[in-house]
Amino acid sequence: VFYLYNIVYILSGILTQFNCIEQANLKYDGIFVTNTVNQLVFFIVVLSCFIFRINITLFELVIFQIIGNGVSALIAFFYVKEYLHFAKGFHKEWVTKMFNYGKYAFGTSVSSILSGTVDQWMLGGLISPLASGSFNLAVRIVNLTDIPSNAIATIVFPQSAKRMETEGRESIKYLYERSVGVILAMLIPSVIFIYIFSDFIIHIAFGNKYQDAVPLLRVMLFYILLIPYGRQFGVILDSIGKTKTTFYMVVFIASFNLGLNYILISNIGIMGAPYATLISNIVGFIIAQYILKKELNVNVWNTFIYAYYFYPEFYVKFVKPKLIKFKVIKDKS
Repeated sequence: VFYLYNIVYILSGILTQFNCIEQANLKYDGIFVTNTVNQLVFFIVVLSCFIFRINITLFELVIFQIIGNGVSALIAFFYVKEYLHFAKGFHKEWVTKMFNYGKYAFGTSVSSILSGTVDQWMLGGLISPLASGSFNLAVRIVNLTDIPSNAIATIVFPQSAKRMETEGRESIKYLYERSVGVILAMLIPSVIFIYIFSDFIIHIAFGNKYQDAVPLLRVMLFYILLIPYGRQFGVILDSIGKTKTTFYMVVFIASFNLGLNYILISNIGIMGAPYATLISNIVGFIIAQYILKKELNVNVWNTFIYAYYFYPEFYVKFVKPKLIKFKVIKDKS
């Protein structure tokens, strides 16, 4: 099964490459379609097995994942084939550029993954797997609020690289402040709602036996508000060629988070994990803003201004036209 799953990795790599090409050309339809198809194939298989009580082996699950990734990669090809231009020959300068950029981007991704999971590992090792399970439930809910950050990061990266070439650093400053402000505007209402109704949400989603996840969730919601700053910091710096800075930053925060998790979990138990991550995010936020101020003259207060003005702008551009259209239809009838 392990060797067979390598095919999934290969197809996933091809799919990611096609999606990146489309993203670089500021197109996103294919990314949406291929990701939907990829997830839908596997979801339909699992749902069918559940409804019709079909026993399925791990080997067969991997086969269906191969099918899902293969179909998605084929669909993605048709979305990007007009952008595919192949050059003959070996270009050493491009290989060097890609390697120097990629080694830091790869290191950043690995360090980021480790930083995001180290708290769960240490809870399982220092306390119990049950404590890690409760923490994981809170993380799942928090991850839902992170969707706007991921979506906007997909758009900001190519825009930032393009604007850096055509308009200079001032446009990058605006792009960072505006994108973080928009994410905060979407994030704050959901964070407030989840914080107020966290008991109810945990009870409905996971039952009474996981009520110890409620205080964990409430602490996590505080550092969720800092994640857009860190996420867009990495996106902006990567897009302007500062991958080395991003790499060192992520490695430092991951190491700091690891040490702090060990100290706090050992001393105060399960609540040490979210507090350690909160403190790590605050430290990361301070360092990131210092770097952005130095590189791009970013003003953190502008993010709150853009967040505030997002609501009236959203109403005028999207809600008001719908209300007027509805009123016209109602008057005609």
